[in-house]
Amino acid sequence: MSGPSRPTPLSTSGFTRVFKGYYRTPVTFKDFKSGDPKKSIGEMSSQRVDPTISYALIWQALMAVFFSLIIHLYLYCTQV
Repeated sequence: MSGPSRPTPLSTSGFTRVFKGYYRTPVTFKDFKSGDPKKSIGEMSSQRVDPTISYALIWQALMAVFFSLIIHLYLYCTQV
């Protein structure tokens, strides 16, 4: 079994189709990815999420669902 599939990069033609009509001036892929600190549209920064953090978030979400089910069952069973 191989690892999770990685998303394919968005092509420049696909990029223009996705954002077409949402902005008054057309946004090009080059403008979106540029590192200009004065820009207000586009990728401002990117970081990679550490797998340990993502596993912790998944675990906390599962525990929240588990305990909410326990509370729901308790409240449901105590209604007489």
